[in-house]
Amino acid sequence: MTPSNLKPCPDCEQPISKLAAFCPHCGAPDLKQADERSKTRELEVVVTDIDMSLGNMIIFLLKWVAAVFVVLLIVGAVVFAVLVAFYGAGEALHLILNPVRRA
Repeated sequence: MTPSNLKPCPDCEQPISKLAAFCPHCGAPDLKQADERSKTRELEVVVTDIDMSLGNMIIFLLKWVAAVFVVLLIVGAVVFAVLVAFYGAGEALHLILNPVRRA
């Protein structure tokens, strides 16, 4: 580190880096440096625009619909398997086709 990258600590006057948020010798915080770093972090946010044509967006949405359909089929199969395990195949079909029982 060159002397141009150093500055004196505001408390103990020991040389510290200009980028240091606190003094490594006495531990005193450099509030000005910490405030500048927080401002820098706020400025580093990058917003990206998704450049997608209408055709690509429709294809993307259709893929999502297909994926949701497959997930619903799998969840339905699992629910049916659980019903079959507890009630047997005939009663499970009856519960699915006629969910309301009348006394």
